[in-house]
Amino acid sequence: MQPSEQAILADTFPPAKRGMAFAVYGIAVVMAPAIGPTLGGWITDNYSWRWIFFVNIPVGILSLRLTSRLIQDPPYLRRRKLSETKIDFVGLGLCRQLLHSRRDNSRYGAFRVLDEEDKIQR
Repeated sequence: MQPSEQAILADTFPPAKRGMAFAVYGIAVVMAPAIGPTLGGWITDNYSWRWIFFVNIPVGILSLRLTSRLIQDPPYLRRRKLSETKIDFVGLGLCRQLLHSRRDNSRYGAFRVLDEEDKIQR
């Protein structure tokens, strides 16, 4: 993910502001691994492990709001009409077929259903 994040920063900010953008990004990358586990442990000890998920709701909302306000698409990206969008119907059909084929309790694939002989004997 790091190369795509840096590419987004490089495309979004002009060269004069690019250094500051990378600096703020670097602060977040360095501070998050130090603060995250410590804060998570404190929340788990004082409240419950379930609160870890509730803390992410306002953080996610804040992140979405700041991203929508501060980050804009570069000029070469423009919205396309639905008629201009290309859809891979062959790939879509193959994904549909794979997911539909899993309904027959087959033992192969991502949605493996245990057969009687696969169950653990007590």
